[in-house]
Amino acid sequence: MVREIKVKTRPAVINPYGSLGERPWNDPGPRHKSESDIDPTLPVLRAIILDFSGVSNVDVTSLQNLIDVRKQLDRYADAHIAWHFVGVKSPWARRGLLASGFGSENGVVKSLFTVTNVGVSQEKDDVKPGSRDEEFSVDTQPEDKLGMTSMDTMVLPLLSIDCPYFHIDMDEAVRSVELELGLK
Repeated sequence: MVREIKVKTRPAVINPYGSLGERPWNDPGPRHKSESDIDPTLPVLRAIILDFSGVSNVDVTSLQNLIDVRKQLDRYADAHIAWHFVGVKSPWARRGLLASGFGSENGVVKSLFTVTNVGVSQEKDDVKPGSRDEEFSVDTQPEDKLGMTSMDTMVLPLLSIDCPYFHIDMDEAVRSVELELGLK
């Protein structure tokens, strides 16, 4: 994954270490980097979206690997990279990602989250007189002019809004990144 990211993007800083003696032994880059080595048409890395819909389990090793990759890519981009996750099904995987520092940001975040309409019928008006059961029977109501039944609706988030980097689908994640980076 890191190799593919480095092929498709350019580093934010050409030589982040200053002198050759500051470069770590495990940095496989050229000894003397120059601007001619870097394609200026490539974008700088600013966000990563990972599709976790096929992931059923995460363990300590996978989380540590993600932490190490995050540190490496933050150094490469010379900034904090936003990591967005799509389709995290397991609450334990989500809890592990949150405990590892993924999924939420301490700074100000323009969060975009998916909401759904939940119909709530008004039972007080629809209760049949003389009903002694604890369950209330509700009459079906005629449709309005727009084809909707007369029900109040509430808008509820599908995921917790305090973790703006967890998303239901890929489209929502892309819209969130575009909003966060000011692209749309």
